[in-house]
Amino acid sequence: MQTVFLLATLQAAFLVALLLSKRHRQLPDLMLAAWLTVIGLHTLVYYLSARLGVGDSRVLVLSSGVPFLQGPFLYFYVDSLTAPRARPRPSYAWHLIPFLVFVGPQLLGWGPFGIPSHSGSRTVHLFDLSLTSNVLLLLSVPVYTVWSLVLLRRFRRRVLDNFSTIDRINLGWLRFIVTGMGLIWTCVIIAFAVRKATGGALPVGHLLLGPVALFVYAIGFFGFKQTTVFSSVLLPEEEPSPSITGTAEVTHEPPSEPRPKYRKSGLSADQAEQTLERLQHLMETDRPYLDDQLTLPKVAAELGVSANHLSQVINSGCGHNFHDFVNRYRVAAVKHRLEDRANDDIPLLHIALECGFGSKSSFNRIFKDVTGQTPSRFRRGLGR
Repeated sequence: MQTVFLLATLQAAFLVALLLSKRHRQLPDLMLAAWLTVIGLHTLVYYLSARLGVGDSRVLVLSSGVPFLQGPFLYFYVDSLTAPRARPRPSYAWHLIPFLVFVGPQLLGWGPFGIPSHSGSRTVHLFDLSLTSNVLLLLSVPVYTVWSLVLLRRFRRRVLDNFSTIDRINLGWLRFIVTGMGLIWTCVIIAFAVRKATGGALPVGHLLLGPVALFVYAIGFFGFKQTTVFSSVLLPEEEPSPSITGTAEVTHEPPSEPRPKYRKSGLSADQAEQTLERLQHLMETDRPYLDDQLTLPKVAAELGVSANHLSQVINSGCGHNFHDFVNRYRVAAVKHRLEDRANDDIPLLHIALECGFGSKSSFNRIFKDVTGQTPSRFRRGLGR
């Protein structure tokens, strides 16, 4: 097990060096580097304690408080990676209070939370903290895990409300990592319960460092490749919650009552109707949906309206988010091309790319969602 501690430490150090050497590193890179540094130092202390039998030390006190940082750093990283404008928030400091409250008195020798001593030496063992500390610690990470999943859900809605193509915006791996943290902490809770039930007879605590080592590899491998999604796009401050060329037709849901988040938008019904008419005219004449990188801010700028108001018009007036709204035009364009016998010998993917789709997978998925059948089946249904 000592080897696992050492490998995790070395891997964390290597990944931190890679992240800090990135030419265009951004806040999420720094957050991830800080998180990996904390994990690496924690596993290093475990290694030194197990290998060399390190005794009473302030380093051990700091290490015993590191688990209180896991939840906050998970939140910091997810928030910085999915926020419209990645920047440190003053509120981040509040999330460090449990760690400071725990280690501060310990460093001063007061020890109100009680780190039991073994043979006159402090322990770095996670479960040798006081019951109060353990309860607070075991509850903290699940709370932050759920919080991070909520952020990811909001992020997905924001992406769909602002981007017409999301092939390059896939944070499924981040959801996997957040879930992985939740699973690891579930193991921690189970191990804690087993340890208490057996009176500490089973040394299950150190076995948890194996999954932690794998976790270091996972967040480093995926996190190094990820960039801030919204870094180059100016998004609206508020979270947002349609005919076409030729004879193709795009259908939309009937206008609905304004959603609660739009009640105070200041956009009148007449203005919304006029904006919708102008938007439909733009889509029919200029066909901006042919650009696979089309975004809501781009269309808003073209129409000379705010992105928030345009999002309201699309969501409330058409019953779709921006992603679905634009892709219905693309599907209609593909159908129109397929109905033209002159295109019988042109591959489906070629037509899809020309109509604004970014990839074969997204084309097949969206086409089936809109029409209820695959592109190939639709073409065969035309009798050719």
